[in-house]
Amino acid sequence: MAVKYLPTSDYQRKRFFQIYESTLSIHKALKESGITYAQFKALMERSVRFRAKVEEVEARMTEAVELALFKAAVEKGNVSAAIFWLCNRKPERWKSITRQETKVESPTVVKLIDVDISKYPKQQGKTIIAEAMTRKEVKEEALKELKAIKGEDGGKKE
Repeated sequence: MAVKYLPTSDYQRKRFFQIYESTLSIHKALKESGITYAQFKALMERSVRFRAKVEEVEARMTEAVELALFKAAVEKGNVSAAIFWLCNRKPERWKSITRQETKVESPTVVKLIDVDISKYPKQQGKTIIAEAMTRKEVKEEALKELKAIKGEDGGKKE
């Protein structure tokens, strides 16, 4: 059953924007203006003027945060703010790269193989079974498969 759209009054919309601009909280503005979330969604979909005003308030909020970030970087010497600003303003020149290195102790690699287990009782079809192999075995098998693809082993494939 579709929910019936309940219109909002000019007073409710005006009150919404007064509260939204001062608190920057849509939830609080809706609550104090008496507009339901369903009405808000409908206004955003149906009213170009309402949606434009909400977007204008959001743009002003974003601009205020950008200015505060810039001031923190330049006036207060906040290095993190400066890096954040540069990485987002000029990503082609300032990339934030996170490098993660993992030390592997074991030369064991897990290989997934497809096995037909239909001949085993209480199990049908195929399943994937993990088989432990050394890096050397993986390399040798990969070379065999590459040769088989290229036809260098007389077309034999294991």
